[in-house]
Amino acid sequence: MVLRILKLGYNVIWTDSDIVWYQNPIPLLHAMESDLVVQSNAPYPQELADNGPLRINSGFYRARSTPLTIDAFANIVASAQASRLSEQPSFYMVLCGGKEGRTIKGDNGCIYTSNLTDAELQGHGRELYVEYLDRQKYPNGAVSDFWQSPGTIPSTHPEMVILHNNWIRGLDGKTLRLTNNSLWWYNSEEELCNYHDTPTPLPEAAKPKPPTTSTTTQPKPKFGPAKQAKKKAAVGAAHDTDKKKTKPNLA
Repeated sequence: MVLRILKLGYNVIWTDSDIVWYQNPIPLLHAMESDLVVQSNAPYPQELADNGPLRINSGFYRARSTPLTIDAFANIVASAQASRLSEQPSFYMVLCGGKEGRTIKGDNGCIYTSNLTDAELQGHGRELYVEYLDRQKYPNGAVSDFWQSPGTIPSTHPEMVILHNNWIRGLDGKTLRLTNNSLWWYNSEEELCNYHDTPTPLPEAAKPKPPTTSTTTQPKPKFGPAKQAKKKAAVGAAHDTDKKKTKPNLA
């Protein structure tokens, strides 16, 4: 879908639905020089570089519609279609020179080189600089301790633009982390997101349940012992009758 939109001449800002916007990122993203800016998925402070192996996060990026960017996305789509994985690894493999990151530049970028002809590039250069977004302003779910300070994120981190609710397992985990931080805006009755001053409380029935240990129990019999005995006898008699009826002819 993104490739089709780029081919129509529109710039694209992609944001996953588990990303919270604290500020409007659109003017900030448009002001950035690179034609392709992406979120880093690297944890911090465990990894100091933004562009470690396979550390592009395809859940948040801005792509300008240029022949070079369109060519890059066409190769990303082709790579993803040939893979059993999600499309996210294909972003890094195509844009940063394979799993080894042969074309990474510094700590926060990669260089994508196109094979298009000069005529196809329409005056654009052959190299696309892919810029990683600042992890302190556009953090993923494993940056610092942002998610460990319930209800105080905006006041303690005023520089933050968006926050990605990833690096956590399962829908229940994501939902619980959002509700703990007063960031659950979905109204289950209206089936809409209501962005008011106060988040929508999560109904009790919809709240994630802690995992429980399952035990196997035998189903209760539908009949008492006497009826069960009669039923077994009837089934056995019917079985014997069927065997007599279907006795094979060995002649």
